[in-house]
Amino acid sequence: MKRRDAEFCRFIQELLGRYGGEKVLEVVVEAGHIYTNEQPGPEHHQSLELGAELCQRLIRAGIRPVPVIFIDDYNPTETTLCQRTYLASARGLGFDPAEVIMESEFVAGAEKIIELLNMVGQIDHNDGVVFTVSPKVCLQKADGKLSCAALDAAFYRYKFHKWPFAITVLPSDYKDQQRNTKRLLKLLGHKTLPMANVFFRRDGQLTFSFPA
Repeated sequence: MKRRDAEFCRFIQELLGRYGGEKVLEVVVEAGHIYTNEQPGPEHHQSLELGAELCQRLIRAGIRPVPVIFIDDYNPTETTLCQRTYLASARGLGFDPAEVIMESEFVAGAEKIIELLNMVGQIDHNDGVVFTVSPKVCLQKADGKLSCAALDAAFYRYKFHKWPFAITVLPSDYKDQQRNTKRLLKLLGHKTLPMANVFFRRDGQLTFSFPA
């Protein structure tokens, strides 16, 4: 527990040092990401518990957290998730979302990103796949579906417009996806990215990550 406390302390101090100084920040905290064709399991509960813990630690540091849950209703072909039950479970775990945000809301934003990157010569095609030239990041698949990185970049642009800073809690296997999202944001002209990730593993190990 002492090691975990120290890791969280370093993370929050770096956040304050980079973006807040001694003033109080408002930070959006995303946790509990789930697909509409999933049923909540241990990984979702772990994410929500971690999001709740992070919010409490931010409050103690004088930072106001705004909890949100992001639900992917774009990629699944069926819906089995009961949102009401899932949100009740989230609240029971201490993570009470101020907003529930659906991925389909960012389709237009992702399409706009492709348009903007095309205007600066950053778009290429191969066998129906749309991707950036350098670094190479997939934007649209051969079946016409937008990529997770493109949709997530649109979501982050929404966060940046609405809140001073964004923290996203995700399983460790999302590291590559988040790396590609950051690459897209940089290509779009975001020189500094007011964001951080808290990645977790099932064994409880945490990784705190700020953009380079």
